[in-house]
Amino acid sequence: MVLALAGAGLAQTSQKAKLPLWQRINQVIDVPAIANMPLEKALQQYARECRLNFAIDWQALRLAGVTSQKPISVPGGKMSIAQMLDLAARSASAGNTGLAWRVVGEEIFISTQMRVLLANQMGSLPIFATPPSMTAGATSRPAGQSARSDRSDGGKEISFDNLPLSAVLDNFRDTSKVNFHVNWRSLELAGITPDTPVTLKVRDVSIARGMDLVFDGINAGKDRMSSVYWIVDEGVVEIASGLALSNTVKTKVFEVGDLLMSLPRFDAPGVGGSGGLSNGSTGGGAAGTSSGGGSSGTSSSGSPGRSGGSYGGGASGSSGTSGVGQQPGDTLIAVIKESIGPDMWQPTGKGDVKLRGTQLIITQTPLGFKLMEQAFRR
Repeated sequence: MVLALAGAGLAQTSQKAKLPLWQRINQVIDVPAIANMPLEKALQQYARECRLNFAIDWQALRLAGVTSQKPISVPGGKMSIAQMLDLAARSASAGNTGLAWRVVGEEIFISTQMRVLLANQMGSLPIFATPPSMTAGATSRPAGQSARSDRSDGGKEISFDNLPLSAVLDNFRDTSKVNFHVNWRSLELAGITPDTPVTLKVRDVSIARGMDLVFDGINAGKDRMSSVYWIVDEGVVEIASGLALSNTVKTKVFEVGDLLMSLPRFDAPGVGGSGGLSNGSTGGGAAGTSSGGGSSGTSSSGSPGRSGGSYGGGASGSSGTSGVGQQPGDTLIAVIKESIGPDMWQPTGKGDVKLRGTQLIITQTPLGFKLMEQAFRR
């Protein structure tokens, strides 16, 4: 279970407050000192004083022997948020298990190193093959929009002002040059019509991201089944309600040998004062990692992508651990199931997931695959 901690404090400057988290993560700020403070209370203080939002995987942390009351100590002073998080993760690590953090949109996700690494790398699986024209930067100017698309700096905007949903989708279709099929009947059963007004103004985003933002606004307050989603099926963009996307199941097979082999191995103590993730993929690492981060808790942020992708954390200098006492394959399956909730998997739901050798076999509804894509596209 993931619990959230939201910060309502003032940012260091108004300029920094406007920056996305993946950019703010490496900016130097005044970090308050923490001395033998319970982990949950410390994160609450960071959330409040550094204006951060945390999503904490307490279930995984408890399995790793880390409770909300575990005392941690982090020196204060001028440092980046990434350095602060690395030091906090190192202080909170228990025994052979390192903690880790990952930037997901405007939240910092905290769990064990294995779970964070798996979540980070699951994003590379081709759950849906989105056409390249939909993932390139936006270049559209819909008919009847009120704001201009072209800007003097050469960037582009997607701008809709109270435009009917049907016109918005026509614009996305014409701009991407991809076939769209809209299940209007399923949308109307969910209270959404072709005339549902859409207002959106964003810049420098892809068509795919623009569609996500449109549907995020439409889905506000709706449950999973009455929300609207878009998927790509054999090169066609299908748009339907969650209920309509739950009627059938498909089985997809993914080769995950490289993913399983890249799970954390830990260096011996003494590298920069502690062990760390030797895997050098996206983002920061533990204090003293040999790659993917810097010594003394330095960290690099991930590219903005669709929702950021940094991760870092502290290890205790052990060698060869699964992070939560499970085999890598078991943890992989657990992470996948938890990403969309137990109700989507047998016996309650229609989904199933198993690992045969290095092949990950997932049977799930189109809605289930879409929810996985949303969970792992960080």
